[in-house]
Amino acid sequence: MKKIILSILLTVFFSITTFSQVTLEHSYTTNGNNNFPKTYAFFTDSGINYYTMDEDLNQVLLYNSSHVLFKTINLNPGINYSIQYIYLITDKLFYSDSKIEFIVVSRDIIGGNPNKMTLFNEDGINLFEFGDRWEAYAVKNSNLGYKLIVATDKEDPNLYDIYSLAGTLSIEQQGVLSKTQFFSFPNPTSNKISFTTDLENGNTTNLEIFDINGKKVLEKNMTVIENKIEIDVTNLNSGIYIYKLNGRSNKFIKE
Repeated sequence: MKKIILSILLTVFFSITTFSQVTLEHSYTTNGNNNFPKTYAFFTDSGINYYTMDEDLNQVLLYNSSHVLFKTINLNPGINYSIQYIYLITDKLFYSDSKIEFIVVSRDIIGGNPNKMTLFNEDGINLFEFGDRWEAYAVKNSNLGYKLIVATDKEDPNLYDIYSLAGTLSIEQQGVLSKTQFFSFPNPTSNKISFTTDLENGNTTNLEIFDINGKKVLEKNMTVIENKIEIDVTNLNSGIYIYKLNGRSNKFIKE
């Protein structure tokens, strides 16, 4: 009996000790869809930073590692437009002037106009217009820089554009990028689909595809080319599928 009580006490003690290592630093409130995948944090030369957004005021607010507000960015996405999503907050991916830059997707809140994707910097300056696009991803192109992929997302037909970027990222920024930029395109697809990976070009990896009920419908060893693999899924039935690649998983839609 004493051993049982001692075991319970030790379990409680270690549980409390373990839990006490988790300390709440700060809580934020953000109004908007934010970015996808959601990270809420980004790195610059000064270290980790955080952000919130307000789609009603078309503002992005930046905070330092001590959770102190250091920048309020007022954006002008256009008349009747409201900011919806934020992608790729960095400081040197697009331009080397060390100003924080990010891609914003805005929608027409009145209706009738297409979505709008815009590259802004921390001064609220419009640096580039991508047109009617909804998703944005960056993929490392070996040691030659990065590729930017912007897509319409779930439109018929689905369209996507590829841009070359001459910028650079720190090791910390590359780490965040490799963890969040795991996606498939075009998505939905009716025939061929590409999956991104952080494996080096020429490496082989095992791709598994499951239907929504968990049944494996395809498995194949693939060779990585330009940080992605491509496969033909024409023979799959229409529906939602889950794919596993290099220990990670995500979903795609087969039309």
